[in-house]
Amino acid sequence: MLFVKTSIVAALIAAFASSASCSPVQETNAQRMARGLPPLAPKFGRTVPGRREPTKVWAAKRTASSPLPPVSYSGRIQARDEAGNALGVVKNTNSSWTIEGLNLNDSDPDLHVSFTAPASGKGPFDILATNALFSDPYYVGAAGTPLLNTVGDLTSDK
Repeated sequence: MLFVKTSIVAALIAAFASSASCSPVQETNAQRMARGLPPLAPKFGRTVPGRREPTKVWAAKRTASSPLPPVSYSGRIQARDEAGNALGVVKNTNSSWTIEGLNLNDSDPDLHVSFTAPASGKGPFDILATNALFSDPYYVGAAGTPLLNTVGDLTSDK
């Protein structure tokens, strides 16, 4: 009986002592090559700890169409009353002021201007005097609504 107990205890000790981990060890490809083994095949469909996951297709940024290029105009500024009747064009004079009134069939030359506006026709723009007789700055200040699609006296430089 002592032999049976001793053999069971010896078997248990042998089982515990010999139960080495048989699970495969994750080696890097460099460690595998150092041992003369080929590198592992790439593993798709999993992420490496510490790295970001790739962007999902549904979460990727969508592209937007390019904006239309701005349109350049040149011509004269025509003043109109509230009813839309033409009063005259801006006068080009050599004075201390940049703009000194309207040219009502006078011998003074008309002030020619140019500006570049967004293709939509909406948004701010600067009006530049192109044949100014007055001293700089040559930017003309104006207030109002830019009705670019109803302008008849301006020509597009497209």
